Amino acid sequence: MNPEKLKQLLALLRRHLFSVICTAVTAAALVTSGLWWLGIQDLRDEHSERSDRNEKMLNLLKTGPVLKTELASVKEFTRRLEANLAAEEELSDNDAYFRNLASSVRLRLADLQQMISPALEEGALYKRIPFTVRVVGSYAQIEAFLHKVETGPRLANLTALSMLRLSPASTDVSLEIGLELIGKK
Repeated sequence: MNPEKLKQLLALLRRHLFSVICTAVTAAALVTSGLWWLGIQDLRDEHSERSDRNEKMLNLLKTGPVLKTELASVKEFTRRLEANLAAEEELSDNDAYFRNLASSVRLRLADLQQMISPALEEGALYKRIPFTVRVVGSYAQIEAFLHKVETGPRLANLTALSMLRLSPASTDVSLEIGLELIGKK
């Protein structure tokens, strides 16, 4: 290319500088996306290869069918666990959860407070969402409520428990518990 044509080309590029910059950015983005796509394809191929190898190994093992059944059970349990995690931001859902537990055993929910969650520990998979709950009812109702909290769909860790009779003549008991529900990060 001769110097005169090179000067004309540079002048043209300077005149249309915005178009030149956009073209360069587009070309760089296309090259980058192509490289990412190739990397993703490599990962998919590797995943497929390992899945096939795992499947063949399970088929060769005597206990392969049992392991497949156990794996399916673990996946189903994990799916149910994830579906029942509490969300700290969903105050109305958390409130409704405890109100439903109390009403199912005909207890009066006297007080419910959702506390601020502690900072997440390093490597923690789930968040701990603390609550204080106070209910009033008969001893049998209180027992049924505690059973529902412990065996309900949401995982709960009782941290404090206080129970007292409201008056010597009354059969009503007041239960105040501190608990943590396992929640989404």
